Amino acid sequence: MKILIIDDEKPIVDELTDIIFEKYDSDIAFADSSKELSEKNIDVNSIDIAFVDIMLKDESGINLGCFIHQKNPDMRIIFISGYPEMVADVFLSVNATGFIDKPIRREKVYSYIEKAVKESETEYISIPFHGKEIQFNQDNIICVESEKRNIVFHLADGESRVFGKLDDVEKLFGKKFIRCHKSFLVNAKYVTCIESSKFRLINGECINISRTYRETATEKYYKFKGGIIK
Repeated sequence: MKILIIDDEKPIVDELTDIIFEKYDSDIAFADSSKELSEKNIDVNSIDIAFVDIMLKDESGINLGCFIHQKNPDMRIIFISGYPEMVADVFLSVNATGFIDKPIRREKVYSYIEKAVKESETEYISIPFHGKEIQFNQDNIICVESEKRNIVFHLADGESRVFGKLDDVEKLFGKKFIRCHKSFLVNAKYVTCIESSKFRLINGECINISRTYRETATEKYYKFKGGIIK
């Protein structure tokens, strides 16, 4: 497991490192800013979990978290802060796995690491097509669109079409997929925020949240983003 710690307080970095090494055999990289991240040439695409301090000396840790998550959507981000009132900003800004307030408690660190590992487990969905079944990696699906009699799977690396109904396909997905419109299901993993009754996706596209689905879609989105461990 490859872990990245971004924090400009050495005592916090040392404490968090010790906590992680007590239980996990990990490869840990360190940076105190976006500048050092670049200077050390740290490959964020290889990182499984990132611990990011919200209040860095010269920049916003939330913005930096958003930036590295755009580079690697599979990375799980856990924010750290001595300002628990900022938790709402975290989950509104980036697809965070969790929020750890200071002083750091090892039980919370371990709980979020286990949560991150579970979130990273690959889940497949099988769709009947012409007497066969096509398998899709759910983590690779950005959103699913109903287009006439076809179901269009918008993937991280392209798209695929099958004959069917969105209502039937919806039943096959896990909790991270949210129905927000009669014609759309979105993968909450790829949603960066809710913006004017729209889900803004990590690729910059926006999907409308219709009035019919607004309450349930919003609730599911924040529930997926939250999961704050006490």
